[in-house]
Amino acid sequence: MLNLYLNPSDEGIIAFNTGSWDRYMRGVTNLTTPVFSMQSILMFIRVVIFVAIMLATKDLFNREDFIEMGKRIGFFSKLLLIYGITEFLLSYVLKIDTTNILKLFFGRGVATSNDFGRLKGLSREPSYYSHALYNAIIILYALSKIDYENKNIFKKYKVWIIIAFFLGLISSSFAFVLVTVTLLIFFYVVSNIENRKFVFYLKPQAGLISILGLLILMIILPFVDLTDFTYYERILESLNQFSKGVNRTYKLGSDYSSEAVRLISGIETFKATLSRPLFGLGIGTAYSVSGIISILSNIGFLGLFIWYRLISTEFYKTKKKILILILLTPIVFTGDMYSLYDTSYLLLIPLIAITTETLYMKHQLKKRD
Repeated sequence: MLNLYLNPSDEGIIAFNTGSWDRYMRGVTNLTTPVFSMQSILMFIRVVIFVAIMLATKDLFNREDFIEMGKRIGFFSKLLLIYGITEFLLSYVLKIDTTNILKLFFGRGVATSNDFGRLKGLSREPSYYSHALYNAIIILYALSKIDYENKNIFKKYKVWIIIAFFLGLISSSFAFVLVTVTLLIFFYVVSNIENRKFVFYLKPQAGLISILGLLILMIILPFVDLTDFTYYERILESLNQFSKGVNRTYKLGSDYSSEAVRLISGIETFKATLSRPLFGLGIGTAYSVSGIISILSNIGFLGLFIWYRLISTEFYKTKKKILILILLTPIVFTGDMYSLYDTSYLLLIPLIAITTETLYMKHQLKKRD
């Protein structure tokens, strides 16, 4: 904040909470320069409160407390999935606009309209629902490994995890592509927790899951318009727009897709950050539709390193730091500055650490036997 006040950067940015990259790409608003404001103080206070809560949580709760909280959140995660199934039936089968139904209970608000091909859960848009499913899958997976002695519960967790992947797939959210890749790597690293080197292998369950996935697709295909249900064209278009963003050959005033806005906002904000790489442009200044880029632009590479070290090492130690790095990957292209003080980490990180410890102890017992 002191650097921002005494020597502000003259790089062009979209200001946090006062600007919008969507409006900029459409030629409605212009870029501004970082300035010290009340937003800087508010953001600083938020970070301080988050760190205080994190350290208090570490001291107040033990292993059993985190597991109990995980089970409670796991229960609500299942309710979220049940609602997703309900929304799927209403949207795809009965062709009912669930957005209008939700307005009866929650009032009017900014939300992606229901086009009968994009599940939103109880969130504003499919990308937010993808993050909710991501957290739900991590928690359910961790609980299944912690309760590994209860085979019946383990099987139930598996079913819920498959349902979560199914809902994420039919949400047609581009963010879920990144989430899926991250989760697959995460599952692989966790399953090889006892190995010093990662050795690729396929478990027998992979075949069963693949068969179930094909059956699910066969069931839903009659209700799905394939022209609206594809990631292929969106990925190609995103790559094209990414190239335009790097070379700054994009034209303002066009109706860009959400992927283009995310990519270009990240590229432009990162370029601005390079003028002040160590401490960033100033906390509470730059906004980007990209979690990591937002953190870099606000507190720099030094701040990013300290943030990662705090939540991966100081908060709840785990043997494999790569797990935490993988866990944070989806916010590289999604989310924004809130990622810096996302309270979901207060449960996710300890559960992952407990899961790895459980699997490691289980492996040691097998070796002794």
